[in-house]
Amino acid sequence: MSLILDGTAGLFGNVTGGDISGNIIGLNGNSIPVTSTGSTTARSLANRFADVVNVKDFGAVGDGVADDTAAIQAAVTASNGRSIYLPYGTYKITNTINFSGKHIFSDSAARLDASTNVILSGSTTNPAFYSNQKGILEGFSITGNLLAPLIRIDSTNDTVIRDMFLNLGNNLIDILGTSFYITIDNCRFYECSGSWVSGVSASSQGFDLFISNCRGTGSNAYNQQYGFYFQGLGSMIMSDCQFAP
Repeated sequence: MSLILDGTAGLFGNVTGGDISGNIIGLNGNSIPVTSTGSTTARSLANRFADVVNVKDFGAVGDGVADDTAAIQAAVTASNGRSIYLPYGTYKITNTINFSGKHIFSDSAARLDASTNVILSGSTTNPAFYSNQKGILEGFSITGNLLAPLIRIDSTNDTVIRDMFLNLGNNLIDILGTSFYITIDNCRFYECSGSWVSGVSASSQGFDLFISNCRGTGSNAYNQQYGFYFQGLGSMIMSDCQFAP
């Protein structure tokens, strides 16, 4: 038994037909208007979903098995000023994600375990995340391969690393060149073979760091060289941190 509808555009978009089981044929959900509680203006679902770029809309799987490198980078590249969201999961990458001028976040830090995890797999020595233009990473874990830095900040200003769990990098955070106003806040540093934070600049201006509310622990199982290693440091403010060997 079929239910024939007239295709009139209305509250639920253009509905062309259906059957008695409740399956609706030709429902264009993109045109459904939605008004948020307490707000005044209705917007289509398509516009609302587009407020934030979700890496799964670009093919990321987040099961720890599929290689999500290309999907995550495609989402970052297409963001055009919008934030890039990593839903809960484990994302395997095999090469660098360039987040220059971008904001990549997950909400897992709200669970106090940063359980959304990006894993750098394979033997690459390229950093897991790279920025040469101010950007933000927040609210997830990065687990490396001990050969590559987890985050590289290269000759840029106003980059923020916040609410991150960092483990098994060469250097966990690598700062190069003249980089001003680099903020590292509420991060957890674990095992590495180099340094938790390394900064090297040949410039007379050096680089500036603000480090706050961070914790560092390690077993030295991977012959960690330093907690912090700096050459050419311009200035640093460190507050409310605790580090243990």
